[in-house]
Amino acid sequence: LVTGVLAASDGATVGFPSESLVQSKALQRSIKERDETQRIFPDIRFSCSGSVTKWILVLEAGDGSMEYPQLQIWREEEGSGSYQRVGYTDINSPSSSITDTYSVVEYSLTTPLAFQEGDILGAHQPHKDDSDVVMQFQDRGLLVSYRYDGEDNPLETFVVDGAETDQTDYPLVGVETSPAGCSRGFLSLDNMDDLLLSTMFKLKQHPQEQRILSGISFTCSGSITKCIIGAQRRLSIAAVLHPDLQVWRCSVLVDKDAVDCDRVGNRTISGAVQVEGHPNVYQYTPDPPLEFESGDVFGLYQPDSL
Repeated sequence: LVTGVLAASDGATVGFPSESLVQSKALQRSIKERDETQRIFPDIRFSCSGSVTKWILVLEAGDGSMEYPQLQIWREEEGSGSYQRVGYTDINSPSSSITDTYSVVEYSLTTPLAFQEGDILGAHQPHKDDSDVVMQFQDRGLLVSYRYDGEDNPLETFVVDGAETDQTDYPLVGVETSPAGCSRGFLSLDNMDDLLLSTMFKLKQHPQEQRILSGISFTCSGSITKCIIGAQRRLSIAAVLHPDLQVWRCSVLVDKDAVDCDRVGNRTISGAVQVEGHPNVYQYTPDPPLEFESGDVFGLYQPDSL
């Protein structure tokens, strides 16, 4: 279930994902690893001269212990398409620091890493079997990168002619610089935290199922005025079957080993409108608004098809 709601009373809900989180997950942008590759990212660059004081990146524990990813700074030779590595940092953050499947790691530099205006980001990731930690990428078609696969060791010279071109692998890397504001195209720490939160939601279809979600509840009395839905296929007014948005009121039975729930309100989700710029996100406005009381919980019925 990837659903958010807007209620007439602000702060009236607990457990619903935010609209931005629904949008992020509905786009199904997955986190993935890309090992044994040397890459450069011409769209991730520095806009003035200065130095890197901290790298921020998403890491997963690897299967080795002897090698580490390397974040790099590259400089092009006068528009030739040939780049020279002018600085690098071995990210020798131990896998013991990875507390979850993916962890955001802030890697401060004892000696700042100098760059000039126009320099770009590069990265080398050893094979996962040899690397103590593994960098992560997001599947986003937002920038162009160039890569050489099967590279056991970092390159010092990178020639674009002959490299593979990629438009889907966005490195989960942020940076702090001195002076501040010298970077373009890097992710922020907030970006990474939001992204990792979105991966906690698993996209699944549950046809012909009735669900009551006790962890998604209302903290006061009010009404649902808007429902934001992540859907894999367009919700069509012409479809015969539609999901059912519901409010349930539950009470603990005398023996306290079971809960009795009654459906106190519902709206059939028909005529939902696609959110502009988000092809898998839809907005549904209940008419009239769907009322709830404090303590009510959210439910949903998914028919066989949309």
